[in-house]
Amino acid sequence: MTIAIRIGASSTAYDNLNSAYVAASAAKQKLSITGTGEEVKAELTNLYGNGSQGAIDNFNNVSKTIGSIKATNDLNLSTIQIRDYKAALVKLGTKSIVLDSGTTATNIQNQYNDLDAVYTKVKSITLAPNSTAPTIAVDKLATSINMGGLEALMGKKFNVTGTKATIESNMDSLLKNVSRINEIQITGANDVEFTIKQLAIVGDKLRKLGTGKVTLTDTADNILATSSIALINKLNNTNINAPSTTATITAVANSKVTAAGGHGFNTGDAVTFNGAGGAAGNGTSTVSGNVYYARRLSGTEFQIYNNYDDAVNTATTAGIVNPGGATASAGTFTSQVGNSPLRTTTLDNVKVLSATLNQAQRLGELTAVDATVTTPGAINRLMSNIIKSVEIADTVANLDSGLDTKLASGYTTHLSSAGEITTSTAHHYKTGDAVTYSVPTVGTAKINELTSGATYYVGKTGASSFALFNSRNAALTADYTSLATLATGNANGNAINFATSNTATNFSDQTFTTSSLDKTMSDVFRFKDNTGEVGRVTIKGSGAITSLELSDIATKALRGNASGQVTYSAKAIDIQNNMQSLYDNLHAQNMTGITEVVVNDGTAKGKKALTLSDAYFQVLKGVFAEGVDKHLNPIPVNAKNYSFNVTGATYARLGTLQGEMDVGAFAVVGATAQDLTVGGATQLASDLGKSKLKTLTSEGVTSVERATIQNLLNSVGSGPDRAKLKLVNKI
Repeated sequence: MTIAIRIGASSTAYDNLNSAYVAASAAKQKLSITGTGEEVKAELTNLYGNGSQGAIDNFNNVSKTIGSIKATNDLNLSTIQIRDYKAALVKLGTKSIVLDSGTTATNIQNQYNDLDAVYTKVKSITLAPNSTAPTIAVDKLATSINMGGLEALMGKKFNVTGTKATIESNMDSLLKNVSRINEIQITGANDVEFTIKQLAIVGDKLRKLGTGKVTLTDTADNILATSSIALINKLNNTNINAPSTTATITAVANSKVTAAGGHGFNTGDAVTFNGAGGAAGNGTSTVSGNVYYARRLSGTEFQIYNNYDDAVNTATTAGIVNPGGATASAGTFTSQVGNSPLRTTTLDNVKVLSATLNQAQRLGELTAVDATVTTPGAINRLMSNIIKSVEIADTVANLDSGLDTKLASGYTTHLSSAGEITTSTAHHYKTGDAVTYSVPTVGTAKINELTSGATYYVGKTGASSFALFNSRNAALTADYTSLATLATGNANGNAINFATSNTATNFSDQTFTTSSLDKTMSDVFRFKDNTGEVGRVTIKGSGAITSLELSDIATKALRGNASGQVTYSAKAIDIQNNMQSLYDNLHAQNMTGITEVVVNDGTAKGKKALTLSDAYFQVLKGVFAEGVDKHLNPIPVNAKNYSFNVTGATYARLGTLQGEMDVGAFAVVGATAQDLTVGGATQLASDLGKSKLKTLTSEGVTSVERATIQNLLNSVGSGPDRAKLKLVNKI
């Protein structure tokens, strides 16, 4: 058959696409192509030419005029040809593309999107023998619609690979296609963050190829759901190696070893021989320190081989003869699975957002419950070992509540040794807790080495006794072997020593106070092997709040983490009503200022207006977040959900306030006659033309000054702009 290229309904047949294209362009009609698969392929190959930019442009122009291609048999193409000829191949009227039999996984993954575009035209894909599953970049999923169809043609599922940035930015596409994906491979060094819902969908398919980790980041409400805890425990304890086991040889019979107490080995396990060994009369023996491979015969019997293949190949029956020597009990074999808890768990870190104090405490309580849970052949890693950070969010009443511990009446024990303090009842402190020492009245005897109102850190020595340190790190790293060791030899600081003169004094009316926030933060710091962090404490505002309350909470939060954030989050109406408290907290002396204010209602389109003086605005604007719960959004929010109405600004601030993106409107007061006349009508028009300016009010002007200003004002073309100027007569 000879290829036939026709223009529209014309009976004239061309055998060359270029010449037919010229005629079709002149007639403004489409081309139809009929021929064998080989002929169509040859014509497309000729048209594509040498692949230069000019040839490619010509190919694409010709392809636009092709209405249909009908091949009477299959086109045998490579993935490169599909990429090059794609613009024409989408016009195929039948499924008639067959990929070369030598197609590899690399070919598929390199041209994935091209294959996806022409999938409906592809009849079959035959991968080269022993080809692995193709692996495509996750960003290719954004435009993918035929992944499942391509997998059916190949008989293999795709792997998907990406870094933190590409996986997180293509999360929707990943979730949509997850049922068709074999593995999701994480590359690079940065941690990839998932919500609990996302992790429930993709968790079983995640594989870490780089040094990056998998982090769950979600609210406490979502994380503490029972289904979430089950998922966390599952992904936290995936593929944990069993601890090393040692089998002591009790008998040998040629190649069979007996360990009467059991051995715990599985076929293929690498084991190390420990013992004298030595040659045996009827065969070789094991050498102490060498690695061999076990084949399990029963719970108490196994054989030893020099290599893995022999150990797992049942056709190889004879193991090493007389392992450990001919004498029974001549040594031990130890499995080489690594010391527990060596693991390749899926989930590495958990970041908890918006946890109340009670919820933060529950995170630690879950560890206590899980402590008794064991899985045969594995070592469970507790939930507290993966909680990297907790962001606390609670009410003023809860965050500012405190607990007192009274000193025991007339205590005398250990005061000159290492500062051990005894209490009248159990104190319930843990090592690392922050406490504030208080003397109730002026003139009351106090512990000389302590300062009333100062914060110290507890080193627990008993249920009703504790020592004090000047830093949390010192308390956590001290040597608690004895009271003497607490007093000396601790690199990060010793316990505070008390002078002998204190021993006869009754301190029963004095207290050490810790707050619910202090204790909760202290508990969180103990998570993840004492590296846990409270990065943010949010004060959930509703109703009135004082500057002292803000300062007290900020003091506790920041002494727990000096680089942390202290956020006041409330509706605009509450923030408006507490503007004075916010100003005093950030402006007055002897206050610990909060670090951020979040307006938690309003939208980017329906903004909430906050009215404040320019003096307040200049102090407060730096702590306002960029939008609703900014810290939950990794991308800065430019469309804010609030705006400021600024009052009482000076004339000098006019240009600055116009340029403030947070300011929706402002009013200027106290403009002098010189301010309003310098620069003439042009300057006045520019001032009044500021879009955010609502009113420009003068200080008292004389009648002469008023007349001059009025003349300039009349030359301003806009009536609404002229109305912005308010002239105040001089009395």
